[in-house]
Amino acid sequence: VFKFISPKLFRHYSHTLDPLFKSQPELVKNFDNSVFPCASFNCGPATVSLEHYDSNNLSFSLCALTPLGDFDYKAGGHLILFNLKVAFEFPPGSTAIIPSAAVKHGNTRIQPGEAWQHTNPTR
Repeated sequence: VFKFISPKLFRHYSHTLDPLFKSQPELVKNFDNSVFPCASFNCGPATVSLEHYDSNNLSFSLCALTPLGDFDYKAGGHLILFNLKVAFEFPPGSTAIIPSAAVKHGNTRIQPGEAWQHTNPTR
């Protein structure tokens, strides 16, 4: 998806990171089919991501956010993009691709007893 959405940025990652991984075999990719050099997992059971920028990410890059778990996405777990003053329903298993170093983002609380985690391959 990343290669389709942003082919030049995908090439930048590949041209920058492929030689690094080849020259330093002790480095291990998180995922065989990804150009993202790292990933983070926020494990619940009810993770809330407060308003923030991903300041360690490449400033002009994109970040894929994917919520996981069992929760009523209409009642909570919404993705908020604070700079844009919008919030979206964010169902489990969906993915949003945002410039996370440039857009302040977070998510809303879910209902008691529900489970919410998210993952984001990034940087």
